[in-house]
Amino acid sequence: MNFFHRQKLIPNWNQESLKKNILIVGVGGMGTHMAVSCCRLGIKKIVLVDHDIIEPSNLNRQILFNKNEIGNKKVNVAKKNLEFFHAINTTIEAIDLDIFKNWTDFIPLIKEADFVLNGLDCPEIKRVAVSSLCLKNHKPMIYAGTDVISGNAGMILYQKPDGYPCYECLQASLASIATEFQSIFSPNNIINQNSIPIDKIADKQEHPLAASTNYTAAIVSNMAISYMVHYLLGWSEIPNRTIIDLYNSTIDTWKLEGAENCLLCGKSTID
Repeated sequence: MNFFHRQKLIPNWNQESLKKNILIVGVGGMGTHMAVSCCRLGIKKIVLVDHDIIEPSNLNRQILFNKNEIGNKKVNVAKKNLEFFHAINTTIEAIDLDIFKNWTDFIPLIKEADFVLNGLDCPEIKRVAVSSLCLKNHKPMIYAGTDVISGNAGMILYQKPDGYPCYECLQASLASIATEFQSIFSPNNIINQNSIPIDKIADKQEHPLAASTNYTAAIVSNMAISYMVHYLLGWSEIPNRTIIDLYNSTIDTWKLEGAENCLLCGKSTID
């Protein structure tokens, strides 16, 4: 059966180019929407990584869960529901893992991925760790998230396999943490860490429960998937910074240059 006949009608579509291993880090508002899209597109394999359980506040936007599944592990429920409702020709692997406490177990997952979708929540330093590991292994990565204050806006950042610009170029996050921790995040050091002491580096109390809606998560995550498709099919160059403002119904994109003094992807940073 030709499940993907309708999308194959799109000019310059190549279904074979979607037979990739996609790693989704964080199975929340972004991750659940992105996982559904990957399945419906016919991605060969998706690997879901998360360590959280389903909570009542998740259900307004995390589309793979229902109220009867509260208290269960997100990755296990996501895998079950993806396989039942959405997987057409996709293999799904669910990994219940606190990646920062078990960093050495996470490293092989990045190495095996063809593309990384980063949907981690605050604190931001968690996203920096993943982006640095992607740089070390020359893996393309997209971060997608919603504005934690308004809940009605979102941002997509695309990191090229070799950076320049990378996530740090676009966000300048490392300056916000103590100097003693900054060296951990360089690509040449991140690969050698056994764990990343997130609790010591960033105060989680500074990040209250974020505002978000299902439609914001859906729009932002699916635009991120569109960018991933552009990359895999070799279509137009992807903007590396996109801001979606749903209050004003605007989408702004930039194709920015890297920062030569970047602590992650600066020209002399990575071996």
